Amino acid sequence: MAAAEHYLRPEAQATSRALPLGAGVSLFAVWALFGVPWITRQSGLAGGYTALTAIGTAALFLLLARRLWIAKTLAHADSPMRLISVYYGGGPAGPVWALLWLSAVIPMLALTMILAGILVESFSHGAITRETGAGLFALLIMFSAAPAGFAAMVRMGRVQGMLFIVGVIAIAALGYSAIGGWDGFQRAMQNLASQESWGTTGGHGGGDFSNALAISGWIRNASGMAKISDGGVIWTGTLVLSANIAIAGFLLILALPWIFAVERPGVLGRRLGMAWAGWMGAAMLVGAVLLGASNLPAGGATKQIIGVNEFSAAFLDDSTPLLLLELAGASAWKLALIGVTALVALHAFANGLALAGVSALNGFWGRPGDGKREGARTLAFNRVSVISLIAASLLIALAEPGDLSHWGSLAISTGAQLSVPLFGIAWFPRLSRAAAIAGPVAGLVAVLATQPLGQPLLGLIGAPWPAWPYTIHPALWGLGVNLGVSILLSVTGGRADERLAREQFHRRYKKIESELAAPDGRAAMTGFFLAGWAFFAIGPGAVVGNDIFSAPGTGNWEFSIPSILVWQVLAWISGLALITYLTERIPPVPQSVASLEDLLREPDKRREP
Repeated sequence: MAAAEHYLRPEAQATSRALPLGAGVSLFAVWALFGVPWITRQSGLAGGYTALTAIGTAALFLLLARRLWIAKTLAHADSPMRLISVYYGGGPAGPVWALLWLSAVIPMLALTMILAGILVESFSHGAITRETGAGLFALLIMFSAAPAGFAAMVRMGRVQGMLFIVGVIAIAALGYSAIGGWDGFQRAMQNLASQESWGTTGGHGGGDFSNALAISGWIRNASGMAKISDGGVIWTGTLVLSANIAIAGFLLILALPWIFAVERPGVLGRRLGMAWAGWMGAAMLVGAVLLGASNLPAGGATKQIIGVNEFSAAFLDDSTPLLLLELAGASAWKLALIGVTALVALHAFANGLALAGVSALNGFWGRPGDGKREGARTLAFNRVSVISLIAASLLIALAEPGDLSHWGSLAISTGAQLSVPLFGIAWFPRLSRAAAIAGPVAGLVAVLATQPLGQPLLGLIGAPWPAWPYTIHPALWGLGVNLGVSILLSVTGGRADERLAREQFHRRYKKIESELAAPDGRAAMTGFFLAGWAFFAIGPGAVVGNDIFSAPGTGNWEFSIPSILVWQVLAWISGLALITYLTERIPPVPQSVASLEDLLREPDKRREP
């Protein structure tokens, strides 16, 4: 039975050591090395705002994780699907959530395999085709994930995290040297403006400027800098916010298995926040600037590129692998170091995707604690699930459907929709079972309706809107519809007995928090500070960064770099301060399952220490 238990829930000591850095590398490494640099190459320094996803994801996770840990312990749930089913009173809420999550996992896993194949093909100078490389990578995931599951991923977590950090520092040093040091970096920043289109914000956000050095204002529909083109849409303050919500929502759901694996939740605190927001946030920002915006030879813009395309297209582009290969040059040790760093990023992300899918599927089989035979069957089911998910993803990767980048974008947008029932569990007992089912489904329909994948279908009925309407990412359109449907169904329906059961969960939350810590009036400021940071760092207020330190055009800049880059660095630093504040103000949680159960007993019935 031990093997079945540890497949998704490793030993407490191993999880506590690996969680901060291991989870961080599985969530952020592939974005730091491949995703954010590609976005920045597409659209200049404005793309660097996506690096701040590390701050937003860490903040949301810290707010959500502790209450979800209490909820899953109270519900005796060993998977997200089971927790949702128990909390919302059974029915299809859990299975619908799990199936929607699987529909997101598979295309993203396929895209990761394609990118691994491109990397292998580039580094082998074509001796190994991308199809063969994708197949070999699929076998690597299968042999690392299927036998021991999440336990193996946890054991590798700290080592992968340290390898990635060392590799990123080395790559940053090589990139900095390749552009000619500080003088070359300044020239590269000035050169950006000549390679990107110029436009106007219509008086919002600094006037006329290069799209590479500033972002437009709140919402610009189809004029000036927000004009919709074949390349996507131009960065605006609204798009920065909605794009960060899309990526953070996906990563938040991908992090769920770590919550269910933790037996001692004290690790869900400052060390985790600093590892994610600090180390991984820095890696993403450095990747954006040095690999994305510095016009290194293989990554330099060769034509004017306007707009932001589907983020998942980064997994289908060979520009980053070629750039990494060029940085290595003829040096064998550089090639090995860069290759290992890239492989660590891809392997950690792919393992996380596969085992997140298994964590969702785990709720479809058996009941925990049913004995040795049931444990063996559950273990077999989990292993077959991993192999099936990897095989399905490989088939899609080898088939290379032309619209896979759009499917990947739909998958990324799924996270924000699936987060709503989880926030209901943590904070909003009025969210009903019907809302937990219909809300995410309605949100995904809205996502489909506002992205290129759904345009041909909607064209049949004469849909009057373009893709990414008003320069808002489809994830935020979906989230708006999701919340609207959820609120409507929760207000107009829902059984009283089910609501009473949900409220009982929340009464237990309050009881536990009141036992562990005295009320702190400053905790009420947490939401205010988080909203303020989001508005000015990754929201419409980010237009302040266009010219607060210097004009966005080329010329004499304060600190010798564009104002927008200074603003992003300040946003990252202030984000670290925000994470520190959150970890101090969020009410603590019990240090173990036993201490949680003890807190819920009446005072005169509690065990002696």
